[in-house]
Amino acid sequence: MFVGSTEEFVPGDCTYARGGMIFASTAGLVKIDSRARSASVIPKTNAPVRLCQGDIVVGEVIDLKDSLVIVSLAFKKGHEDRPISDEEATISHIQCEELLCQGPAPPLLASRYS
Repeated sequence: MFVGSTEEFVPGDCTYARGGMIFASTAGLVKIDSRARSASVIPKTNAPVRLCQGDIVVGEVIDLKDSLVIVSLAFKKGHEDRPISDEEATISHIQCEELLCQGPAPPLLASRYS
């Protein structure tokens, strides 16, 4: 669905730009932020949550390496009842906000997606 032009707006949540036009990546209600000059879509379906830079996610640390943490993502803060899309399984960088250690089990990790 066509949302707007890249001459008017920057793509926001649940949108993408192609050929100078902004399209919705999911069905929903179009939201225009005139101050930020962005166009986004508020999903009206129960589709998996898509992650954006700055989102806070919760997951379980599966494995630790010298320079790598493997995390099984559970949910995005504010969307606890909806799964995270499988295509979002790779996170290029996480900034640890809180590490919750629970005995000998792997700790839960709350981090900011970027």
